[in-house]
Amino acid sequence: MAKFTVYFKNNVIRSYLFEAERVRVGRDEANDLVIDSLEVAPVHALIVTRGDRCMIRQLNDDFPLVINGKSIKEDKLQHGDIITAGHYDLVYSTSNAGQSTKTNTGYIAHTANFQVISGMGIGKIFHLNMRMTMIGEHGSGIVVVSKRKEGYFASTLESTGIITLNNQPLGDKIIKLEHHDVLVVNNMTVQFYLH
Repeated sequence: MAKFTVYFKNNVIRSYLFEAERVRVGRDEANDLVIDSLEVAPVHALIVTRGDRCMIRQLNDDFPLVINGKSIKEDKLQHGDIITAGHYDLVYSTSNAGQSTKTNTGYIAHTANFQVISGMGIGKIFHLNMRMTMIGEHGSGIVVVSKRKEGYFASTLESTGIITLNNQPLGDKIIKLEHHDVLVVNNMTVQFYLH
């Protein structure tokens, strides 16, 4: 089973859950996953799932298939991969998305991100794909979000400005982030989403 979450300009449009072995993606209404945009081919890509293996293939040479920023003809999809078609992003999740599952590296397999809800870049979504992500600027406060086996944890690296988590000062604590937590780092407010 595969899950695809569709984003338009960093805003979530909707999520699709497929049990079918073959899923066609494109602009035409006959597709399984329809993206109504002229930047998407009438039949853009084919996704084939067999067991725990999920492959994607480009079906129209005039419309590039971009996975994680690279143009490809065919590739195996991994949990968290981002398929880009014009201004749309499709984030691929394995069938147990939203559940804490151990991978063979021992790390939690989640799709997690922050969405900027006030300040510069409002509406922007950034994915927490790295083991460590820094939020803020030197001289005005920095928070580090680290990805561990148990989940995602926030801690203050530089506490020059205002840093709060759910309206409480973060201080020198290390706090596990929960779905919908709100983090303020000076003039920027972000909300944490765990999928």
